[in-house]
Amino acid sequence: MHELTIASHILELAEAEARKAGCRTITGIELEIGKLAGVEHEALHFGFTAVCRDSLAEKASLNIITTPATAKCSGCGVTFPVQSYFDPCPKCASSLNTIIQGEELRLVTVNAE
Repeated sequence: MHELTIASHILELAEAEARKAGCRTITGIELEIGKLAGVEHEALHFGFTAVCRDSLAEKASLNIITTPATAKCSGCGVTFPVQSYFDPCPKCASSLNTIIQGEELRLVTVNAE
């Protein structure tokens, strides 16, 4: 379950930022995760709860914003939304596409006191 590793890294980053700001409690964390990032949100929430025990973020909420996926066709240049890596271009049906959005995993906000 790689979500547990992701949750652990998120906690490390959030605690470092909170300590840098002189805070002792993290109340909330907001993430941006792309639709194609391969992260199971429910598993990430579970892992986050587990790794946050006895930490600055023990009672923190985890808010996940899902970023839609977008690709650009290498054949005709059209940009279009995708649900998977294998979606063909809607204009020319080419499968030679480059994902331009939807693979990201970003720590957006750490709320701390």
